[in-house]
Amino acid sequence: MKTHKKISREHPIHNYCPRSKRHFHFLLFGLCFALFLSTANAQVATSPQNDKRTSYISEIDQELTLRKILILPTLDNVDGIYARPFENALHDIVGNDHQLDLVDSKTVGPALSPYDLEDDPARVQTLTKSSNADALIASKITKGPEGLSIQMSLFAGFDGLLLATETKEKIKSFDLKTLSTNAEEVIKTLKSKIPYRGLVLSRNGQRVTLNLGKKDGIDTNQVLTAVQIIKLTRHPKFHFIVSSDKEILGKIKLKKVDETLSFGEIISEKERGVIEKYSKIAGVDFVNYEDTSLPTSTTNNVDNKKNFFGDNPKEWTPVPTAQFGLVNFSLGMGSFTMNSNLTGGTSEVSMSANKSLYLGLILHGELWVNANWSVESDIRQGILTANNPRTSSSPSELNYMTSYYVVNGAYSFLIKDYFWGPKIQVLFGFRQTSLTADYSSPVAFTSMTYRGLDLGLRGVFPLDPEEKWRLGAQFNIVPMPSLSETPLSSGASSSNTVNVYSAFANRRIGQRMMATAKLEFEYYQSTFSGLGGRAPERATTTSQRITTLYGGLSWMF
Repeated sequence: MKTHKKISREHPIHNYCPRSKRHFHFLLFGLCFALFLSTANAQVATSPQNDKRTSYISEIDQELTLRKILILPTLDNVDGIYARPFENALHDIVGNDHQLDLVDSKTVGPALSPYDLEDDPARVQTLTKSSNADALIASKITKGPEGLSIQMSLFAGFDGLLLATETKEKIKSFDLKTLSTNAEEVIKTLKSKIPYRGLVLSRNGQRVTLNLGKKDGIDTNQVLTAVQIIKLTRHPKFHFIVSSDKEILGKIKLKKVDETLSFGEIISEKERGVIEKYSKIAGVDFVNYEDTSLPTSTTNNVDNKKNFFGDNPKEWTPVPTAQFGLVNFSLGMGSFTMNSNLTGGTSEVSMSANKSLYLGLILHGELWVNANWSVESDIRQGILTANNPRTSSSPSELNYMTSYYVVNGAYSFLIKDYFWGPKIQVLFGFRQTSLTADYSSPVAFTSMTYRGLDLGLRGVFPLDPEEKWRLGAQFNIVPMPSLSETPLSSGASSSNTVNVYSAFANRRIGQRMMATAKLEFEYYQSTFSGLGGRAPERATTTSQRITTLYGGLSWMF
């Protein structure tokens, strides 16, 4: 008995009855099961797959939160007379804007125009990143005969691409006050092209604070829409925002409105807590429409469809503007002259074939890479029949065919920073011209092919404010072209000249159609030395002059 008591004091568990043991085991099992459930719930709560709000997180929405703005130095074409005051006005406007924060510029290097940055998104990203800015504004002022022109562009820091651009032209007043007023209007227009009007600054329960106030045209009891931007549609060439897709997150009713802030209450929400800090606000400016209701007919049997919409009503849809390039097809009539001088010993023969009227056609295509760069191609064909100028040579009439093929790259210097405005273009590429003549016996003319690098200069200038009429001129040369002849060579070597001149006029006759007229002069000349395949004869010189007047249509796509 003593031994049993001693053991029980040292090992109290041995005092438990079997029923106590079962209670202990149940308790231990319950604690383990509760621990397992709490761990599983924690994993579910932290698992991204089970977070319902992940479906409302849009990367483009987060990146499009524009608050910190960098202003680049302004450029002008009058040695900075307007650039510096305009730049100071921009700093004051953005600095006093209750929705934007002005970022101190840390840029070092040459001043950049909006067009410099359109093709250089990496430069935009570098500038915004170094200044910790969300976006930057680049602007340029041009003084011309019709007044001042202001171009301002907003670039995004997250991808370096153009977000919005605005141009204000024909500003007749040159004083600085007018310049400042126009700067404010242009910035206001730029902001309106961003697909939201304000931001949620904070949330506490159902109450929110917005960075919108009376200055933005809102008032107490107004209901605003909280949205999330889920997709941007951008211009395929210039990248500015064309449209956006939004998802509605909820509705906010304003309870108090100050000058630059407002305080509201969330009255509906897609999911609890989905409206949060930096959620976007849209729908501040309502779209108003004129009263287009049809008048009440006094006669029951009137055909309203016919009266109001015509005999054959059709659905109207807007025609998109041209964005990628154009194709032109033209027919032409012109004159052709070919001359050649032959010498054989002491005698010299001069031959000339003429055609006062021949038919030709030309196919021209352009592919616009961006506002400055494009790729062009031309194919021209012409056929005619003219006399055989060589005495005792047969046949008495010869068929001639003229053609050229040109592929060029073109760089445009935009005089008014506008694609359809006046511009000077530099062209460079390859040209091949063939002048084919029938074989005659003895040979009068050989078939000749010129090849070489093509260099050109073109100027295009609108004639009216609507820019429907445009005039232009072009000059092309082929420096040091090569020459090949069939069936005989006129000399051992040759010195060749190829020049092409043209003047043209365009008239827009629709959103995508344009009528064209073109007068083109072609000149080809070769001087030979040494004996060729004509031996004992050899040619000293040969030349061709072709003048053609074309008329046709261009389709822009």
